[in-house]
Amino acid sequence: MAEERPPRGDRLKGRDSFKRLMREGKSVEDALLVIRYLPLNENATSRRVGVTVSRNCGKAVIRNRLRRRLREIYRRRRDSLPPAGEFLLIAKSEAIDAPFPDLDRSYQKLSDELVKKSS
Repeated sequence: MAEERPPRGDRLKGRDSFKRLMREGKSVEDALLVIRYLPLNENATSRRVGVTVSRNCGKAVIRNRLRRRLREIYRRRRDSLPPAGEFLLIAKSEAIDAPFPDLDRSYQKLSDELVKKSS
């Protein structure tokens, strides 16, 4: 059986990494999601992704469920993001009640925008 989990190196970790992305990164957004990104140089081939859900989105159970859904969307469509850079998926409060296919479409639309910008 093939490994379905994203590689460990794909995870963006640490408060400093998240803060740097929020401070220096650029963003694309729609009604449900925001993707903050920080492109790396052309020679880099690593992609690191983090997921964050604000406390404004509800209690821990709700935030964790939304976080799991966003990680699953990334796992299924990780190749749709540009190959090099750091990315932060941020859920808006409207994403709480959104069905999975709507979140998936939102992610795909934003990742397509990122690919166009990086070209």
